[in-house]
Amino acid sequence: MSFTSDIRSTTRRYVAMITQHNQEIADFEKKYATYYSRDVFQQKRNELENAKRSTVDAARNAIQALVDDYKARVKDMDALNGAEVTDDAKLLTGAFNLTAADLEAMFDRAAAGKGNRTMERLISDYAREHDIFIARTFHSAADKLEAAEVMKKYAFNSFNRPGYADIMDSDEYFERITPEAIKGD
Repeated sequence: MSFTSDIRSTTRRYVAMITQHNQEIADFEKKYATYYSRDVFQQKRNELENAKRSTVDAARNAIQALVDDYKARVKDMDALNGAEVTDDAKLLTGAFNLTAADLEAMFDRAAAGKGNRTMERLISDYAREHDIFIARTFHSAADKLEAAEVMKKYAFNSFNRPGYADIMDSDEYFERITPEAIKGD
């Protein structure tokens, strides 16, 4: 699985449980509002509310654990690794007039396979420093950490606001809210 699909499936699973709790509370209120004394009714309703609250707490903890695990995996991914420096780095020394097409070809070579984040970063930094637009994006670890927080907020809001749960449930809307930095992660 991936981080985004794990966030989504975990959110969906807990939203279903929370929805079930809400239904149990509503059914209880309809059926027993006049059946029990006020104190007994309130006590039993509080038990149902507490069960729901426990599920919401478990949901928040599960999402937080996913986010913390993801953050631990990506926090150091921007560290440069000399072993990953390729011959293309020689071209970035400034002795050559590189074009956007040159940089894009270099970036594509670096990104091929599992990706060479060291070279992707060097090429992106070079393009930015020399004000050359390339149609490639390097997402830093900071970008990914920020995006993980965005997904966490959507998930947390889903537990109390049905509109957010609908967003997490819809393929179209989920695709829209997922930050580019973590698509595919």
